[in-house]
Amino acid sequence: SRDNSGRRAFYRLSVLCPFLLRDRDPKVFLRRLLRSQICGVRPLKDICFGQASDVALDLPVKAACESAWREWVEVRGAVQALPPRIGHFGWMRCDDPSAVADLKHLVVNRGRPLLLLQKHTVTLPRNGIRFMSTPAVQMVMQTRPDVPDMDGISTLQSHDAEEMLQLAKICKPGPFEIGTHLLGTFLGLRERGKLVAMAGQRSRFSGWVEISGVCVHPDLRGGGRGSELMRAMVHLILAGGAKPFLHTYRENHQAISLYERLGFTIRSDMQMISIDVADEATS
Repeated sequence: SRDNSGRRAFYRLSVLCPFLLRDRDPKVFLRRLLRSQICGVRPLKDICFGQASDVALDLPVKAACESAWREWVEVRGAVQALPPRIGHFGWMRCDDPSAVADLKHLVVNRGRPLLLLQKHTVTLPRNGIRFMSTPAVQMVMQTRPDVPDMDGISTLQSHDAEEMLQLAKICKPGPFEIGTHLLGTFLGLRERGKLVAMAGQRSRFSGWVEISGVCVHPDLRGGGRGSELMRAMVHLILAGGAKPFLHTYRENHQAISLYERLGFTIRSDMQMISIDVADEATS
């Protein structure tokens, strides 16, 4: 339909020209598209997802550190990590003899644990290091969802960072800091001027974009807000020519069921590994 063509054009241009979202009301911009010849652009071809075989998906943090996150990454020998104000994720070359010493130094300086997210667990000497591995799953888009209703959905900006952080503290969608929004586009839903739901992007590499930070205020869950934001984010990623994926904990059956209804399927088991320095190593 013409309306759907306009929405597709909106998503395509919002990726290519992000300032359009910052400076214009998306609904106003959409109406302008519908009145213009831009709506005649050829619809995006369906992406054939099939089986995701990209090896970068097995080490998504490594892939992101070497591409989209490169400008922020802190490097200490065999270890790379996001700065604490942006996130807690990092990766390490476990085959490097200096990796453990580098890891200890980086974690001590950060003052907080480092998170690894990868398909395979790591084997580290217990000398001065403690780590905990939590089972997770990685899900990739299998079926394109319906075009969402854009009413009330806007692109969040730097001036929304504090409000985003407060919502994340309430909803606990996973690691989230004051600068996490810098990692990619975040969409938000406001009601009575208050941010009540959001969804964003975390790692980006080789044609893949991770959806993360999805949360809805506990008082408003069950109304479809999270699903609408997820669909909006999926279409935004597809419009940019990338493929969406995400992670959730293996025991979070409710989230897995929701993502499956939105067209995602489990690609692989993953490990969320928290690494810290034992007390004796910091003394």
